[in-house]
Amino acid sequence: MKHQEFAAMGKKLLPDLPGFVVKGPMILKAPIGDILYALHFDGSDFDARAFYIEAFFMPFFAPTEFIYFTFGKRLGGEHGRWNADSPTITSELSKTVRAEAVPFFESNSTISGIVEFLRSQVIPNARGLVNPHCQEALAYTLAKMGNSAAALVVIDRMHEMLSKSSVGWELEIKARSQLMREKLLQGPEAAQAQLGVWKDETIRRLKLENYCG
Repeated sequence: MKHQEFAAMGKKLLPDLPGFVVKGPMILKAPIGDILYALHFDGSDFDARAFYIEAFFMPFFAPTEFIYFTFGKRLGGEHGRWNADSPTITSELSKTVRAEAVPFFESNSTISGIVEFLRSQVIPNARGLVNPHCQEALAYTLAKMGNSAAALVVIDRMHEMLSKSSVGWELEIKARSQLMREKLLQGPEAAQAQLGVWKDETIRRLKLENYCG
């Protein structure tokens, strides 16, 4: 499916999402602040008329160069798949958005709610591993809410886990979080200033400046 088709479909869902606007294959909450809240339509590689929808949030102060759905859920279940040619597609999507997306956004509408969500994402798996992206986002969100001590604990745990890593993107996370560690030790104002710099950089990279307040 083309972005224009997703945009047209998204416009029909706006009554269920007050304060949201359509941007291509994405419906995002505007004006955007520290956190991006959005729905994203994604086509299928195997069926030209099939698509998926992700409801997600993304902290802008955790640097990134692309939109990702790590902190979200797929609407319609984990393998939720929709068909654009269904005669009831609009009503089905509207019902699902109200039942799944709206509660998801509401439960993560505050910094404390996001911290709770992110804590659930840093529980070690069966191999004792944790996604460093989740650790980084949790550390910076804790710093954002002013909990420097907890942020430092998360950063130190992450550094321990990455101590022997030679993977490029993991080393980038380690370097960024080391900078944040230094800022936190300098004081809350230094940490908040750095988070603000990262936020502005991320918004520019994602070309979302026109959606800021």
